[in-house]
Amino acid sequence: MDQFFTHPMMNDQLLVRLFRSVVANVAGVESLFRKKILAPCRSFLFDVEELHGLGKAMNRERKYACGDLLSATGTKDKYLGSLPALMDDDTCDRLCEAVKILYMISEQCVCQIVEMRYRLECLTKWIRATASQVKARGTAADSVQRENARTRRISDQIVQKVATFLATPLKSASCELGQKRGLTESVLGVLLLDYFLKDAVYFEKMHDPLTPAQFNSSHSHSKEFHKVVETPSLKAALAVSRDIASELYCEPRTVMSSMMEKREIIVEEVQNQSNIISATHSRFVDEMTVQSAIADDHPLDSDAGSNHKKFNCIIISNTCSSQLEHRQLVQITAIPVPDSDCLLFYKTAFVQLPLDCTVVNMQFYGDDGDSTLTSESSPSFEEGRQSLGLLLRRKLDEDRENEELWMFEYDGFIFQKVGEPFDSSGMVVRSFDPSMDTVERLTLSEIDGIESKWRCTKSVCAPNNITDLAMSGSRGIATLWCAYERVIDIYDVEEDEESSESSEM
Repeated sequence: MDQFFTHPMMNDQLLVRLFRSVVANVAGVESLFRKKILAPCRSFLFDVEELHGLGKAMNRERKYACGDLLSATGTKDKYLGSLPALMDDDTCDRLCEAVKILYMISEQCVCQIVEMRYRLECLTKWIRATASQVKARGTAADSVQRENARTRRISDQIVQKVATFLATPLKSASCELGQKRGLTESVLGVLLLDYFLKDAVYFEKMHDPLTPAQFNSSHSHSKEFHKVVETPSLKAALAVSRDIASELYCEPRTVMSSMMEKREIIVEEVQNQSNIISATHSRFVDEMTVQSAIADDHPLDSDAGSNHKKFNCIIISNTCSSQLEHRQLVQITAIPVPDSDCLLFYKTAFVQLPLDCTVVNMQFYGDDGDSTLTSESSPSFEEGRQSLGLLLRRKLDEDRENEELWMFEYDGFIFQKVGEPFDSSGMVVRSFDPSMDTVERLTLSEIDGIESKWRCTKSVCAPNNITDLAMSGSRGIATLWCAYERVIDIYDVEEDEESSESSEM
């Protein structure tokens, strides 16, 4: 012991510098833990409790609203009156309980870090005092060493605390007691890493509250008075909270999917195609348009300025296996989704592509960004202009092709109304019929075809040079990206909005 404390490295100035550095590092760990772990756990608990209250209130509101509506109207809807909860109360309770445990364990971990700082402070004081006592041994009574030893002397309470935590065995599972531990954890007796690496941690807890009689008894520190309690670690508590949260957030999707009536849509034009190119879109149309009995000469936006109720309408666009005058066709189908259970019809129209052109990709475009179900929250409840974007590949010769971007509005097309579209397999969207369908022509000339915007984007030489298309109505842009060339092109499709002389983008 004398040899250890008289080592040159046990110089008091070096010890003070070393102890300050260690204490500062532990304080930094505590600050980082409070910021990165404790604060998010506290926020997580607050949000989960708020979600729990909202879920319970929403479930009661759905239950009472359905009961009042049933008693007032006598409606016997197959869902009304038995609407399941979007979030189960038991799952919310389990999540709240799990997050509370997670927060409590994070608080325990902070307490362990604080305990480590306290033990480290006691240990450093004892080392300084003992080193001064050893160096002062055998010196004169008025020597500097004796004066330093008297100044750095510590109380018996600190000595007892150091002796206690040095003599206390590590609190861990019986199968892990013989495993090698880090020197810091072994000396200080705080197994901080177990909170992050193990599934359970152990700490000492008293059986009963401390009373004067027990304090004065000779068995106050006996094994019967203390016990080792097993608690989940941060790792285990976080895993349980994550699993329950995933289960809870999947419940609304599962409930809503079970309440939806699924109908299979069979498009005859894509049955014989090996490379199917299609796009889907959800928008609103006027009630009079959906309920109209007119079969021909009826555009999709016949009464755009009316105040009638709006219906959700699913728009499907797809390439066709049928051709007209050796030119490829594109089919646009509008399927209304009314409130009633019976869907009696759909509307369809066809577009003829230019000569020697094939479709590479297609996307729907709404120039106001208000073309989906969110338009119901709009004060005007009106959509902007809706368009369809086509990425075409025009063959010039055997080795060269041009890629062209076309965009046109389809609301003014003459949609053919098809009634009774269901059979035993589902809803059937019929194929092209030259004797019944009116075809819109996509050409460079507005006189012979529909009004459109177009632009030649690039020349293609490689046959496997496939380009993808994306369009954003809220930003007014179209994006083309090619994985083969590693190039992304962005086009402003509204740049010529005020120009009436050119139709090119």
